[in-house]
Amino acid sequence: MVALSGWVVSELTAHKARSDGTAEALVFANHNGKPMNPSNLRRDVWLPLRKRAKVQELDLYSLRHTFASLGRTSGESAFNVSRAMGHSRSTLVDAV
Repeated sequence: MVALSGWVVSELTAHKARSDGTAEALVFANHNGKPMNPSNLRRDVWLPLRKRAKVQELDLYSLRHTFASLGRTSGESAFNVSRAMGHSRSTLVDAV
């Protein structure tokens, strides 16, 4: 289980309602409505989103470090940050 912010839950709920309310509505689908190939995420989602937002060029892996740094500097515990990132041990984000 992954903890989600309230605004993410609201967006996913709205997406589900727009998707005929089916429990299997895909958040990331390809142009044919099929599940997106994870290897295409960078090309089809990340790069266009980054360009539209006009943010500096960062790869998705760098965002993990940014997430950890922002979480820790805002006072979130190493345990919570590590769990949100999918780590099994909080020691991986202690030094941030």
